Amino acid sequence: MPISLAIEENFNEFVRRFGGTVVSDVLGPSPNHPNADYYFPQHSAVAELKCLEDDKSEDELLQAKIQTLFDKWMADGTIPTYYGESVRIESKTLPPICQHALLEVYKTPIQRRVLKANKQIKATAERLGLQNYQGLLLVANDGNYALEADAVIYLIWRILGQSFRNITNVVYFTVNMPATHPSTSKPCLVMARAQRNHLECIDPIFMQNLTSGWIKYFEELVGEPVEERRIDGLGDLALLRYQPRA
Repeated sequence: MPISLAIEENFNEFVRRFGGTVVSDVLGPSPNHPNADYYFPQHSAVAELKCLEDDKSEDELLQAKIQTLFDKWMADGTIPTYYGESVRIESKTLPPICQHALLEVYKTPIQRRVLKANKQIKATAERLGLQNYQGLLLVANDGNYALEADAVIYLIWRILGQSFRNITNVVYFTVNMPATHPSTSKPCLVMARAQRNHLECIDPIFMQNLTSGWIKYFEELVGEPVEERRIDGLGDLALLRYQPRA
């Protein structure tokens, strides 16, 4: 999959073709409230797309925090001392206490996106006059190789907890980030759906159609078929490994 796609632009066009509404088409690009991206009238669903990108300024801050942790762990003997400027360490090989601390570092930028999405969904629903609605958070990873798929979903679920009740459903997916998985020799992309048990959620058939529809649209964009494989649970998802581009 050598092609690199503009996620927001292409997802906007997909939503239009799928029968949904791109909110900026109706309210304009700069309404006087924090608007969400999409509205699906038949299901009273409001959706916001957030991208996890390779943000250099944000990345530098995170790397500084991570380096401080590693320096501390090596100094107190929690982990061996590593030498070299380009040593690659997989978080899953670290002691559990270190893995947890790293996740806490990465939680902040994701929490910021969840908080903003929750406000955008609520404000857009009020602007559209919706009394009963469900909120969909779409999270597209577009270059953040530091967080594997299972870690992102785990963090989102921790952040949501019993709060952010305007978000009832979550979809996490990748577009330009091929990964490997033991179940296939072919490069993989991720499409994971989840819903919150304690809230009234979006019709699961609609969610299935939405994600399947995106896969078919993606096939059109790249000009080749996509093989779908079902994997169950975070344990299976944890076997995915992103393959950074050279």
